[in-house]
Amino acid sequence: MPFHKRLAELSYIEQSRELNEQEYDDLEICLKANMHFVRKIVNLYELSYLASATDDVGWQLEICGQIDELIEGKGLQS
Repeated sequence: MPFHKRLAELSYIEQSRELNEQEYDDLEICLKANMHFVRKIVNLYELSYLASATDDVGWQLEICGQIDELIEGKGLQS
C-alpha cells in the first residue's frame, strides 16, 4: 500500500520540519486513502465474524480471500 509508505515518510519529515504545501496535500490524500482502507477491512472482518457465527465456511473463505486481496493492495480500486 503505497499510501502507508508515503504517510510514514511524511510523519518522519514532520518530526524535523514543517511540511510544505505539496506534502500537506499528500498527507490529506494518504489519510483519506487510509480511512477507506480501514473502513473496508473492518467491514470485511465483521462479515467474516458473521460467517463464522453462522457456520458458513464457504462465505467465510470468500471473505478471507477478499481480506487477503485488500491487504495485498489488489482490492482498493472499488
